[in-house]
Amino acid sequence: MPTRDFLIAGLGPAGLALAAACSRRGLSVRAVDPRPGRVWSATYGMWDDQWEAACAAFPELSEVPVATTSHPRLVAPRRSGARPEFGRIAADYVVVDSPALQRSLAAACPPGMTSEQAPSTADLGALAAQGTRVVDCRGAVPPDLRADPAAATCQSAYGVVLPAGLAREYLPGSKGFLMDWRTDSFGSPAVPSFLYAVNLPGDRVLLEETDLVGAPALSITELRERLHQRLGWASGTRGRAGDLDDVESSRGVFATEKVRFPVLPAKRPKGLETFGTAGTAGHPATGYSVGEILRSAVGAADALAAGRPIPSSAGVGTRALHRMGLRALRALDGPALQEMFAGFAAMDVRRQQAFLDRSSRALPTGMAMATQWWNTTNATRASVARAALLGR
Repeated sequence: MPTRDFLIAGLGPAGLALAAACSRRGLSVRAVDPRPGRVWSATYGMWDDQWEAACAAFPELSEVPVATTSHPRLVAPRRSGARPEFGRIAADYVVVDSPALQRSLAAACPPGMTSEQAPSTADLGALAAQGTRVVDCRGAVPPDLRADPAAATCQSAYGVVLPAGLAREYLPGSKGFLMDWRTDSFGSPAVPSFLYAVNLPGDRVLLEETDLVGAPALSITELRERLHQRLGWASGTRGRAGDLDDVESSRGVFATEKVRFPVLPAKRPKGLETFGTAGTAGHPATGYSVGEILRSAVGAADALAAGRPIPSSAGVGTRALHRMGLRALRALDGPALQEMFAGFAAMDVRRQQAFLDRSSRALPTGMAMATQWWNTTNATRASVARAALLGR
């Protein structure tokens, strides 16, 4: 394949994975990032089959430490007041050592590839218009596009990291939760949130209160207070930041995580290519992206080398269905939202996976969504139908 010059903007998982894949093909790559040396600290998780696909694409990733949560549970109340629906996801959930993942991908890139720059979207678009092959990997909504309507729809979370031995007392009868939607401990609010509890490398556990998607999303302060209430660390009254710090210190917390990111990509200038959550790798109804990014980086590099457009991670039909699901999630009230996930917990395993996988085809994705919808009450079905079809 002929050697070409490419400019990659942004060196998060998408930009670095694409740069590594291009470099292995002998392509000349330049990359710009305002902080190219920053160490990744976010928690990156994916399903075990996605991690296997990533290791097949990048064999060096097999040396990256991971932690597995076997068959995480999904718990959600039903509107009718019956016992919550308890389900297990058939696949294992894998969390990677983020700094080790970064180092492994960076080792595949040539020295001197990066420079410390923060070009604007307009600058990148102008370079593309002049004939430079530019790929924007700066995330769904980079700083200079925060006025875009897509920036309003975010996932947010606040989490604490505990030694595994301490964390187990908060997970009775379970090795981990993909989602625990029970909210009795903080008053069953109109906007519910869920507990995400997974194993981390180094014999640690992350306990994280998460707002799946909101416009606007719940604040980090609200989520922190809810997490303390869920774990029995507070009486239900609001606490000052200093008081919350003291509580966490006394409970053995040695790290915290704050999460807030848009789930929809902002519009880019015509001719500016995108990859990762800037493109189609992000799942708008779940926020998952890293597994799809690692799996698809090789195909994206092949397309760049051949002079073809970067392929989409999902077909047009699947993208439309996922956005329909996002509209429904945004529009449902608390009980209906919880019931939708009770319907998800009751689904057949294959249909759960079809919905969670960004690269699923439209038919299995649609069948999964239809099954989840059917597993709810008439009132929730009507609400979902109005939101999905009419946009409200």
